[in-house]
Amino acid sequence: MSTGIEFLNSLAPWRGEGGFSLSNISKVLNFLGNPQDMVRTIHVAGTNGKGSVSATTAAILGAAGHSVGLFTSPHLTRVEERIVINGLPIATEQLERQMTVIRAAVEQTQTELSYFEAITAAGFLSFHDANLDWAVIEVGLGGRLDATNVLLQPVVTAISSIDFDHEAVLGNTIEQIAFEKAGILKEGVPVVIGPMPAHSLAVVRAQAELKKCETYHFGEHFHAASAADGKVVLNLANSLTVLVQPSLRGAHQRINSAIAAQICALARVNHIAITDGISEVFWPARLEEGSFMGRDYLMDAAHNPAGIKALTSYLQQTGRESVVLAFGALRSKNWQEMMQLLLPFTREIYLLCPHSDSAVTVDELQRELSGSGITIHAFGSDHEAFIQHAFASEQKGEILITGSIYLLGSLREKIGLTNRCLWTKH
Repeated sequence: MSTGIEFLNSLAPWRGEGGFSLSNISKVLNFLGNPQDMVRTIHVAGTNGKGSVSATTAAILGAAGHSVGLFTSPHLTRVEERIVINGLPIATEQLERQMTVIRAAVEQTQTELSYFEAITAAGFLSFHDANLDWAVIEVGLGGRLDATNVLLQPVVTAISSIDFDHEAVLGNTIEQIAFEKAGILKEGVPVVIGPMPAHSLAVVRAQAELKKCETYHFGEHFHAASAADGKVVLNLANSLTVLVQPSLRGAHQRINSAIAAQICALARVNHIAITDGISEVFWPARLEEGSFMGRDYLMDAAHNPAGIKALTSYLQQTGRESVVLAFGALRSKNWQEMMQLLLPFTREIYLLCPHSDSAVTVDELQRELSGSGITIHAFGSDHEAFIQHAFASEQKGEILITGSIYLLGSLREKIGLTNRCLWTKH
């Protein structure tokens, strides 16, 4: 008989055939006693920033002395990273136990689950078994029909941002995408809303009014303003003002910090914990700086045009007018626009492929660069050869690695980066 993790790995990802439905995961969770309803939860959706908001929210709750679970996706190097308890991924042995239980439930209920549905169920089981005070749940894709949306009564919901991504699934207009993300709103549950286009905001507000949700909109009900020495003043909706030093880099992370702070204020967390959590959170591959073999690097998980715009804004703010670029992306993304946004910042580029069937090929990337005059190094999926070439001692200049979370996961592993505790300083 296969192991529980082998069962998980045998499950198909959802690739767009047919439609989403919550019926299968609901049936399995009901058989298991609905563990997702036994823990206080915070549910976070958004095109970009939802992972950072979720991690920061969990860090704040942890700083307040609570036991906290964090569910995010996708993982960088190991699937266990998706299920975090008190800052650390669950052990492989624990995931094995959970998947064995879930496989039995699938067999008993004669139900099929996707990979994401199964790992979501494992997260809910893990948080229930650990008897946690809180669980912060990041939406996988969209919201309305995402597997995480089996949550009936979260304490707070949040939408970090709305922009174009996953159009084939969520719709081709910003209003359609907003409607899908607003699907996580629950009757009478407050919702924290990040900055977004007016058309998106109108859709979210309409759903909030329909469900009698009190809304807290960034820039209207709560704010973030720069202060001296890189600090940020957060003015929250409950007349609470907090001076923080965000550990996550970039102007966009100030907004994400404000969203997390407002979420936690609604969860009645004190200002000291808000300050500590924001200053201590670690979220890998988000403007992550380091050095390997004597060469500096900057890694960022931007994987759509909006994310790349936030990244290039950071490059401008920090005076990085010319970097060596390492880029790879999935075909499902608007990779052509992503690359065009990055080209003004580089004259040398490494072309890479994430380890995925849907990776953009080197040939496609080279065609996009035709006539650009940029020096090209094509390594494709040979990440080891890329590292040996790019980080050799004679190579000069900081290297920026971006375009795909899956690409960054592979490269982080190969240069020996491990994910430390997510909300404790070391």
